[in-house]
Amino acid sequence: MSDEPAILLRLAEVAKLFQVHAKTAYYWYRSGRLSGVQSPGGLIRVRPEDVVEMCRASDTPVPESLGAFRPRAHVVEVSKGALRGFVKAAKSNGFEVHTYGSLFDALLATGETPPALLVVEVTDPGIDIAHLVAALRRRSATRRTRVFAISADDSALVRMREAGLDGAFGLGDVASFGEAIGG
Repeated sequence: MSDEPAILLRLAEVAKLFQVHAKTAYYWYRSGRLSGVQSPGGLIRVRPEDVVEMCRASDTPVPESLGAFRPRAHVVEVSKGALRGFVKAAKSNGFEVHTYGSLFDALLATGETPPALLVVEVTDPGIDIAHLVAALRRRSATRRTRVFAISADDSALVRMREAGLDGAFGLGDVASFGEAIGG
């Protein structure tokens, strides 16, 4: 569990960041350009990383007050040290990286604090990547989470690319991974 509560912004605060009307920020939310959560009472709140992600997706400069914010990345590293280069690439691209020893632990953390990036080391042939991606895309909080798979098995990479991932890489493709998450 996280020690500190998640920072959430009101749509009016998002509008103020971009110097636009609050209705514009609401339109971004309703159209899916900006992810957010809605409380049972109908209040809409947005995570700073969702604002940063919207800026990256639309090639818009990140507002100065969010400039120091680092988007979160969850890395599932089953074999200790296997993804060292991928973790380093994520950190050098500005991500705050959290590593997990099992997919189960990573998914629990993802449900609690959705990351901008989820990197899964696939060593178990029983992992259904297509099902994992579909489940993440169904939830509004994780709909924009970019999912990448890393595997030593080249034949599995072809199947994973067809599963709706944002990318699938071999253990030696650290440079390609860095380019994919940087843009």
